[in-house]
Amino acid sequence: MNSLHPRQVEAFRAVMTTGSMTAAAETLAISQPAVSRLVRDLEHALRMPLFERVGSHLAPTPEAVLLHHEIQRYFVGLDRIAEAARAIRAGKAGGLRVAAITAFSIGLLNAAIERFVRDRGEVAISVHNDNSANIEAMARLDQIDIGLVNTVHDHPAVRIQSFPVLPAVCVVPAGHRLADLAAVHPHDLAGEKVIGLGPSSPIRLRLEAMLLAEGIPYERPFETSLSASVCALVARGFGVAVVDPYTVPFLREPGLVTRPFQPSIPTHFSIVYPSHRPPAKVVQEFAALLLAMAHELGRG
Repeated sequence: MNSLHPRQVEAFRAVMTTGSMTAAAETLAISQPAVSRLVRDLEHALRMPLFERVGSHLAPTPEAVLLHHEIQRYFVGLDRIAEAARAIRAGKAGGLRVAAITAFSIGLLNAAIERFVRDRGEVAISVHNDNSANIEAMARLDQIDIGLVNTVHDHPAVRIQSFPVLPAVCVVPAGHRLADLAAVHPHDLAGEKVIGLGPSSPIRLRLEAMLLAEGIPYERPFETSLSASVCALVARGFGVAVVDPYTVPFLREPGLVTRPFQPSIPTHFSIVYPSHRPPAKVVQEFAALLLAMAHELGRG
């Protein structure tokens, strides 16, 4: 068998699809004689007839029908590749491996994923919850595409992008006396039950330093490392708390009231990526969405 040329196969497929040499020529934007020549060359290469004339029309031979079936499978594969490439260019395909500390997983991250996949149904997103140190290590080892952390160390294998620095907020039960204040100050917490975040929480450490410096007495009835758990306890009347600003807006706790806390306790969160490769378009767009939503929280 002589070697086949892709243009011969395209001409044959066009004739089979359109039903005539003339229509095939229009589809391929070439002349009808050129289509006829390509089909004849294909018949010669395959050493079998593909069309026979029936009256004024061409009719495919049984062999041509079988061949066309095989060729269609090939072209469907090419069409799928082209479609996948279009989706990748548009940031609507591929996978996204995310690791996040729990403060993000419960609040901002879920909301961002919901918004992100509305018009990107083909994006597969996997989420892993862990502490900042482990997430940073996963980024260094290229085990994730994007990580959301509250502490990060400079490392050549990790690229860092900072979230806006937003202040921590005070959460109190609805109907609590502090709910009537425009902002809560350390002296307002005198005698209160202050539910604490974990002992290594930067927010807790800053708050306790303020209360200690001013000699303000308070109780510590509960502590938990999860902001969402703290807020759930507050909503049920077990005390008040100062927490990060990224969790509260996404909680469905009707008994919870949020107030600014003064003086401000800044929160520092970051996005981390593996630095040895540029992030894919889908990763860049997801990070941009996270940062935009964070700025929305700041304006709100």
